[in-house]
Amino acid sequence: MSRHLKRRTDRIGFAWLELLFVLAVLALCFQVFPILWFRLVSAADVRNWTAAVWLSLNVAIVIALIAIRVGAEFRQGWRHFKPRQHQNVVKKQLEMKEERALYERMREARKRQII
Repeated sequence: MSRHLKRRTDRIGFAWLELLFVLAVLALCFQVFPILWFRLVSAADVRNWTAAVWLSLNVAIVIALIAIRVGAEFRQGWRHFKPRQHQNVVKKQLEMKEERALYERMREARKRQII
């Protein structure tokens, strides 16, 4: 296999085909319904924005930046937490199984004593 083909098949990158499809559908919608394009352009015109819109946009950007910064650490911590949680569940299930077996043996022993 050539180096070019190997690099191409190993890439787990962005979904370019889907992105191009979405862009083609958007372009078609903008051509069929031109009022959508004009409304989008007028909404993006920052000269008409109020102070509340500016404030909410800035808050959203700050939250996004914090999420990007802390997100990787949070995911890493969650990966370590989840297996421990699973181990605890498995350990508890094993203990309960052993207790049920013990109670069953005790019931059998009592039955033998009565007979």
